Order: sequence, then structure tokens, then C-alpha cells
Amino acid sequence: MSFSQNLKRLMGMKDMKAVDLARATGLSEAAVSDYLNGKKEPRGRQSVSIARALNVSLDVLWETEFAQTTENEPRTFGDRLKEIRTSRGLSQDDLADLLGTSKQVISRYETNQRTPKITVAAEYAEKLNVSLTYLMGADETPKQKIVDPSDPQKEALIRNYEALNAEGRKKLVDYSDDLVSSGRYKLTDID
Repeated sequence: MSFSQNLKRLMGMKDMKAVDLARATGLSEAAVSDYLNGKKEPRGRQSVSIARALNVSLDVLWETEFAQTTENEPRTFGDRLKEIRTSRGLSQDDLADLLGTSKQVISRYETNQRTPKITVAAEYAEKLNVSLTYLMGADETPKQKIVDPSDPQKEALIRNYEALNAEGRKKLVDYSDDLVSSGRYKLTDID
């Protein structure tokens, strides 16, 4: 489902019209109309305002894989990005390399001169192994994913598992149990 379709769905659940959302968020009616028509997607701060007005998390608003709740006092994207960078002992150059952008862009984010599109922020959250809600400053707990991003096979396995229905998940678990119990593929001390 696209952002505009999801926004319409959430507004319908709240019996909210475009004018109501514009008033509740401080956004212009034209901007809300553009979001509803799929012409534009809101950036970070606008997304936080919309999520608050609809009383949903950013993850629900954007239908991301993380389900978190929104806290009352959000921090900015730039504050959170800098906090993550410094806590991991990374330079701005290191973070730029990790995220596939430039040091200048990182600097603008960290000084709150620029906010990424939410789709870009979601990619960053994935690469940093934190929830989008946390990265956008609307949740105080990092809520890291279970998967270590440095192990692409493990990440692919989790991604595949999450894409399956209940029957498929059971078969995947059964198959992995069979592989381990056969002994042929079991991890040994030599591995």
C-alpha cells in the first residue's frame, strides 16, 4: 500500500478530512492534498506531525516492518543520528560511508539544517539497525532488530521467515530442524 493510500485509510478510521489534518498538523491544505494524491511524501518533521495528529506511530503511518509506539517528547532526526554516530564511535565520514551519502549531508542532518525524506530515513534505520520511530526521534528506545546487519545470510533468513504465512513458517522451522538434526550441516567447534 502506498503512503497516500495508507494516509487515506488512517484518516478514514479517524473520520478526518484533509482540512482537519491540516489544522491538526499546521501543514497547508495544499500539502495535505499532495500527500493524499500521492504527488509528494512528507519529510521527517511533517511525518511526525501527521502521526501525532492521527495518534499512530511513524511505523504505522509508513507501514514499516517495526511496530513501535510514539512518545510525547520527540527528539529531532539530527539529534538522534548524531547520538547513534557518537555512541558507536563513528566519524561523520564513517557514517556517510555506511549510509551511502556524503559527510556534508550528515553534517546538515546533525545540525538540523536538513531532514531526509521518510523513505530515505527508513533506509538509514535499516542500515543502523534501529527502528524508524527511534531514528525520527519519536521513541526513546532504540528497539534494534534481532538480526546482525553484518551477517547477510541471517538477515535474508529472517526476512524470508517474516514473508511467510504460518504454514510456511512452520515448514521453514521444520526444515531447519531437519538440517541440524542430520548432523551433516551442524556447526562444529572447527567452524
